[in-house]
Amino acid sequence: MPMVPRAKAHGLVVTGKNLNYYGSLTLGVDILKAVGLYPLERVWVYNVTGGVRFSTYALPGPGGVVA
Repeated sequence: MPMVPRAKAHGLVVTGKNLNYYGSLTLGVDILKAVGLYPLERVWVYNVTGGVRFSTYALPGPGGVVA
């Protein structure tokens, strides 16, 4: 099945991190609603500074959070 992007959240700034955990991206529920993402939906993350790209899944978190 082809995957087609249906939303884009550009220019988000990471507000937290956990170096001992790999596997998800926590986004504030306000951000999830604004871009139309569902909890556990697959997302692609691009680091525009370092050029790193990876795929993970979105988890809901408190408003304004990107971690």
